[in-house]
Amino acid sequence: MIQRIDPQAKLSQGHFEMLSNQFQSTLLISDYDWWQQNEGEILEWMEKCLPRGREHRQGMVIEFDDNQDRVNFLLRWS
Repeated sequence: MIQRIDPQAKLSQGHFEMLSNQFQSTLLISDYDWWQQNEGEILEWMEKCLPRGREHRQGMVIEFDDNQDRVNFLLRWS
């Protein structure tokens, strides 16, 4: 039996909130202390793994070009 994972379940208790936008996959950083502790490592990962690197982050919002990039980010950082 294949078990489906609900992406909202992790977000509701985690470091991010999903912002709804039909054209872009976007996360709001909701745990500022966690972000501060991990910011350098996260930005390095973004440079290596996302097409626009650090430019995906605008303040407390991370914008992704597609859902796959968002899922990859959540798999690594949630």
